[in-house]
Amino acid sequence: MSQSNGKSKLTQNIEPSVRNSIDRFVVLDCETTGFGKFDRICEISLITLDAKSFECVEEYDTIVNPERDMGPVHIHGISASAAENAPVFKEIAPVVARRLDGAVLIAHNLSFDVNRMLTQEFNRLDGWFNMGNGLCTLRETGVSLPKACKRFGIPLEQQHRALCDARATAELAKQLFKYDSELSCSSAYFSISGEPNPRTFRREAAGLPGNPMSRKISYFHSPWRDQPTGIYRYALNHALDDGVIDRAERRKLSALASELGLTPEDERAIRKLHLASVIASAEYDGVFSSMERDYITRLANTLGIDYQDLPKVTELNSTEILEVGMHICFTGSVCISGEVISRVILEQRAVLAGLNPVSNVTKKGCDILVSADVASQSGKARKARSYDKPILSVEEFLLQLRDPLTSN
Repeated sequence: MSQSNGKSKLTQNIEPSVRNSIDRFVVLDCETTGFGKFDRICEISLITLDAKSFECVEEYDTIVNPERDMGPVHIHGISASAAENAPVFKEIAPVVARRLDGAVLIAHNLSFDVNRMLTQEFNRLDGWFNMGNGLCTLRETGVSLPKACKRFGIPLEQQHRALCDARATAELAKQLFKYDSELSCSSAYFSISGEPNPRTFRREAAGLPGNPMSRKISYFHSPWRDQPTGIYRYALNHALDDGVIDRAERRKLSALASELGLTPEDERAIRKLHLASVIASAEYDGVFSSMERDYITRLANTLGIDYQDLPKVTELNSTEILEVGMHICFTGSVCISGEVISRVILEQRAVLAGLNPVSNVTKKGCDILVSADVASQSGKARKARSYDKPILSVEEFLLQLRDPLTSN
């Protein structure tokens, strides 16, 4: 794009000829566990924009179980417990790939969201992809998303919420690129094996503060536009955004099933398939927690499915009483009452209490692990479970330090 004084040169009332070769734009935003090569996506949002009008035609977002420590929970607001019932990236990859295939990608910091995080996720999978040459609103404005939104008079509902950030970026892109006749971009291409599963797990279903506006869906722009059962699964998943299906949503689903030529038996089979995919996701990490069981039980009741054969809850040792001389390991950091408590501070507290901090979880050299969340999927947490070591939350650890520790 042409630039003047660090700002985009907008050419009004011009219909760019280059637009004719673009199928659509997709705005992408991710929340992540960090910035390094081993970090993962923990929430993703994709907003599909019409190639000519730049109007939103579909929105997709979900929390993602990153299969590791959640990182800066105080920033993105997603705890390990909240991500327990979310799909892992491998489960959503075919859905993400179909939405991105043939689209020009847009992000505020394209090099991070797309060229680093999305690339790292797809590099872990057996597939082929080419990110193409996307459009970066950070590069065009030269400032952070909140500052760019303020400059252009764009509301930013909640920062560090993937859908809210993506919506703000989409509005910013509309002002920056809609009338620009000198766009230099190319589409992304993806080929990933696996059937697209419409299941998402959004902040509302996780009990976290949600997005002020409901998500926009579109059968025509979804990966299931030619599949009646896929369209119904997509609509069913959308109805479950908040974890319940109210009377109005049931009527709409019933009318949709009739329109698609689906029988009541077809509807029930699709609902069973949805529940089965949630159960398979819960078992993916080898730990089936009581929180996951409670969520699946509620979901089964909401879907009207009598599902008794649920996996047994994995017994986790998390009631250990600290004793002087114990070897203790820490993973992650936590934010309590707005204060971020780092691992270094926790280790200092442990030393003052007569405990011995260690850097790794080992079979004989570690007695207990303290984690920001006992549901953590960090490497240390997985190792502690494999060795049947107790895992205490940071809150429980600090609570016990208030009382005199018992001696050996």
